Amino acid sequence: LFNPYCDDTELGKYGVATSVKDNKTYFNPFALREFRYAMNFLISRKYIVEEIMRGSANPQYTVIGPSHPAYPQIETVIKELGLIPEGDFDKAKAMIEELFSKVSEGLREHGYDLVKESAPDSPAGYWWVFKRPDGSKEIVTITFLIRVEDERRQIGDYVASLLEKIGIKVSRVYIERGQVFRLVYGADPRTLDWHIYTEGWVSVAESPWIEWDIAWYYAGWFYGLLPTWMHIHWGYTAEHEEKLWGETIQKKIEEESLKLTKGVYKGDKYWEVARELIKLGIMESIRVFLTENVQFFLVNKRVTNLVPGRTTGLYSPFVLRTATTVDGIIRIVQYSAEAALFMSAWNPVGGMTDIYSTNIWRFVREYGGYWHPTTGEYIPMATTWSIKYNVTIDPEKIYVYKAGWMTLKEYLEKYPDDWRAEYVEKVVPVEIVFNYKPGAFHDGEDMILWDIVFNIAWYWEWATNDTDVRGEDPWYHPGIESSMAPIFTTLVGLRIVNETAIALYGTYTHPVSESEIAAYYMFYTTWSPAVWTAMEYCVIHKGPVSGKTYGWHEGEAERYIDALSKDHLVDIKAALEILVKGEYIPPHIESTNKLLEEFKLPVKDLADAANKALKFIEKYGHAVIGNGPFYISKYLPAELHLELEAFRDPRYPFTEDYWIKKLPYILLEVKAIKISAGIIAPGEKLVITVEVVDHMISPEEKIIPTEKAWVEVVLISPAGEIVYRKEGVMVEKGKWVIEIPEEVTEGLAEGSYTLQIRIGRFPGISEIVREIPITVLGLKKEVRELGKRVEELGAKVEEIGKSVEAVREELSKSIEEVRSELEARLGAIAKDIADAISGLKEAITKAIGETSKAIEETGSVIKESSAAISSSIDELRSAVDDLKSGIEGLKKDISGVKTVMEEQATKLDEISSMLATVQWLVVIALILSVVSIGISIRKR
Repeated sequence: LFNPYCDDTELGKYGVATSVKDNKTYFNPFALREFRYAMNFLISRKYIVEEIMRGSANPQYTVIGPSHPAYPQIETVIKELGLIPEGDFDKAKAMIEELFSKVSEGLREHGYDLVKESAPDSPAGYWWVFKRPDGSKEIVTITFLIRVEDERRQIGDYVASLLEKIGIKVSRVYIERGQVFRLVYGADPRTLDWHIYTEGWVSVAESPWIEWDIAWYYAGWFYGLLPTWMHIHWGYTAEHEEKLWGETIQKKIEEESLKLTKGVYKGDKYWEVARELIKLGIMESIRVFLTENVQFFLVNKRVTNLVPGRTTGLYSPFVLRTATTVDGIIRIVQYSAEAALFMSAWNPVGGMTDIYSTNIWRFVREYGGYWHPTTGEYIPMATTWSIKYNVTIDPEKIYVYKAGWMTLKEYLEKYPDDWRAEYVEKVVPVEIVFNYKPGAFHDGEDMILWDIVFNIAWYWEWATNDTDVRGEDPWYHPGIESSMAPIFTTLVGLRIVNETAIALYGTYTHPVSESEIAAYYMFYTTWSPAVWTAMEYCVIHKGPVSGKTYGWHEGEAERYIDALSKDHLVDIKAALEILVKGEYIPPHIESTNKLLEEFKLPVKDLADAANKALKFIEKYGHAVIGNGPFYISKYLPAELHLELEAFRDPRYPFTEDYWIKKLPYILLEVKAIKISAGIIAPGEKLVITVEVVDHMISPEEKIIPTEKAWVEVVLISPAGEIVYRKEGVMVEKGKWVIEIPEEVTEGLAEGSYTLQIRIGRFPGISEIVREIPITVLGLKKEVRELGKRVEELGAKVEEIGKSVEAVREELSKSIEEVRSELEARLGAIAKDIADAISGLKEAITKAIGETSKAIEETGSVIKESSAAISSSIDELRSAVDDLKSGIEGLKKDISGVKTVMEEQATKLDEISSMLATVQWLVVIALILSVVSIGISIRKR
């Protein structure tokens, strides 16, 4: 992660940044997009993977890593940009030299300069030096925050050494995880206390879709991680970039990523836009991704039934929902580099943002739905749903929130130009009816429909600036507005269905997966509403006891509100006491109570809920009151110890073995891939058959032909370009067939092609990729044509053979008839004539025999030649590595076959002529014999 801060002035265009700490100007190379982009080439990811990670990683170039099922969809971008594992140090250095040369020219116009100065202590032999108009100067030095808990220590040192090889001095600052939020995400980047941080992220869901990943890492509107949370102090914005450099890269990222998350793009357009955003994100390079690490988990054999995530491993929320032991105790070890279990605070809005806290929180909270650990499908948990499309709504029964709940009709009377107005006149794209299972919070408070409506109202309240209604709005946060924008700019409204169900109406539809629509509009409260409201009180009114200011996020106030902090608990408990007295009822609670009372549905007694929360805090020493399968029964931060205990309240919606039975661990596997030919000629059809099965590993092992899968075949040219792609058609359960037609292969040049078979659960998402080499060989076309000629000649031989046999039989029959007649008529002289005829018969038989022999030889030669061709083709197929010599041999065989076939064709013509001659000679001989007989008779 880079700090791209620079002045929002003409000088900022050249990387000049004024520190808010000392008001001095500095040169920040990471303010320049071209410098950040060059880092992609400066660093050898291959070196990191092989030498630092020892092979337990893969090179990664963007937010989507090689193991992600969507990677084949975006891989072309990486190739297009020329990114390779080895990097290209010389190219990067040349890019930076050229950039700094231009920067120097610009700086000189303002009295500044950027120059090289020889330095024996520099690995490059020089340092880049920044000169100011007052004559002062200093070596360009960047501060590198390097994490020490893992391989990032070595990676940081490696990258620092590369920067020093191009003349950038590096101040290495080694930090532990507990310092990160204070120094990076919650800090003011304008202090220039850091320029690079060895950032790391962990995947915690199997969702195969990538729109939210793109938004999270590349866009500023979604939590504003460019580079700090919510752009609290300063953030890299599209306006900043366009003003200084006239570029619109970040503008496109902001606009298109928001559209992508709102479901604007469907089908191929979804992937087209995703690829473009990936490309733009790499070009911006606020983040440069280096490796996708392989995480190893050790599980004792005493632990059974555990269902890990296919890509998340033990980071899946289903792990402790399924794992069992004989004694009911599971011990988990989590590495900690210092006396701090977590990196972030625990609160319902901006808390639990690090992997260490979410490792615990995912078992303390309940989910309305989550992504299946193996299939990636969003599945129901504490909520079920049904979806309808293109529905008509009644604006008097649909509610929206604007400083309080009101009907859509009332809302549009106040705001007639609102975008929702058009959906009163026409159908709404989607209706989702959510049905919520009853539950309970860990302090004993019932979880009812009120909690869901409260959750929606809270976020709608804090995401909307209501100064037009109230004059001032303490219940508004621009960061929450930004992060919730995709939801509330597509949510038409809410309808109360009954005491366990609501219907949400929206414009969002997913390009492929219906369940993702439910995920998009899922609201499910996870914290005690009393604790949440008490924290809200502290954020708005300061701590009742300490007088300290509180914020939902690091850096917003004096304190980052934390339900686990002993110091913060003093104020949280005091705020709960205020709720018990009824002295604080925020508008979203008051309005929610009023709405549900209209429908005669139960409302929350906030004072009673606050009392229950206070008792829980008194007993357990913290205010993390969730509604999941476990609660935190013991928290000893000094001892780095935390205990979870199963929540066995009968109101909890799931039994302890529910998910063991409900979640079979199933993997998609390839049973067989068959292709019609490994070597094809231009114009030859290619048929691919793919068989896919579901391999169930637990609770029992069995193979099931899959009924739901996506199969696509992509033909890739020798140059790596996609020639043709086609989705398979399921011809029977578990079997797909794809044909690449003759017209596609007709124009293909000779060479080695790749047939890429992509298989997944959802269109465009490849869980499995197989590659098969295919050779396109022009000679095979010649061979095929020769084969046709062989067949034609064979047919001709057979035809001539039949003719010869027919002639032989006819002549033999005629001669026998003549002989018999002569013997009968001529008596004594018949013997001489019969003998003569017999001699003629023998001569004819001999001639015909020779003809037959010649025909057989011709057939044999043709067969042998055909066999030689087939043999050459077989040899060629089995020895692709020796393709050149095989082709030369085949050429010789074909040439020889051509000659032989021409000779045999000529010979067949000669045989045909000879046969005709023999037929005529026989006729003439018979005539002459008859004439001779006539003469002899006359002489008598």
